[in-house]
Amino acid sequence: MNVMSVDGCHAGWFAIFLDTRMRCFAYCYESFSELWCQHPRIDLLLIDIPIGLPHRLKPNRQCDLEARSRLGKPRSSSVFPPPSRAVFQALGYKGQLPMRMRWAARVAKARR
Repeated sequence: MNVMSVDGCHAGWFAIFLDTRMRCFAYCYESFSELWCQHPRIDLLLIDIPIGLPHRLKPNRQCDLEARSRLGKPRSSSVFPPPSRAVFQALGYKGQLPMRMRWAARVAKARR
């Protein structure tokens, strides 16, 4: 089975590919369509994308809390929340940055 796991990154999409002979390869693509064109025979594609965004009334998603709890220390720190809905609605980086900083502070406070 050919398996690929992808995650968004500053350059576009970072991908790890595992072929049927259990060989592992790493790639980076500017677009998802480029990734798909280069690997048309993927049997299983795993995409790291948040499902559901937190909002100001509930800054921690239940799935994130449960994942951290099940992983325990030190792996629990690898589960981090996606940005809030408000960050996605802000225009441009300059509009998003202050909101993201406030959001991160609230999430850190809620974790304690």
